[in-house]
Amino acid sequence: MVEMDREQKKKWHKIGVICAEFIMVASVVAIVVITTLIAMGWNVNRDGEIEQTGLLQLHTMPAGATVEIDGETMFARTDMSRSLSPGHHYIKASREGYDTWEKDIEMDSGRLMRVYYPRLFAQNRKVEQMADLGAELEFYSAAPNHKYLLWAKKD
Repeated sequence: MVEMDREQKKKWHKIGVICAEFIMVASVVAIVVITTLIAMGWNVNRDGEIEQTGLLQLHTMPAGATVEIDGETMFARTDMSRSLSPGHHYIKASREGYDTWEKDIEMDSGRLMRVYYPRLFAQNRKVEQMADLGAELEFYSAAPNHKYLLWAKKD
């Protein structure tokens, strides 16, 4: 009878170990699936529906501009990343002493939208005339890095 009790205890111990291992494996799989879905931009919106968001990355020159998305001021300043629900959004970047930059965007599900280096120009800047070509200008072209300008006069 003691031997049967011992065998019964071993059997229940094995069942307990198998159940615990199954629960641990199921928990790890669930955590990995949920983390992967969150990393892919899936979340629950304000209406309680599951949707995939897009990711906006915004970098301005100069950095440190205050960002508003759909009229709501973000706590993060540029350079920043923010998940946005699909649809139309209005972005505004401003910094004291600089002109404001604004843009309407259309965000798609699962999309990464990089808005790199919108230029915020200093206010009260002075215009410097480099050359007066008048009617003599035939064509002009800017270098890709915007540091040089090529122009040709007529004749």
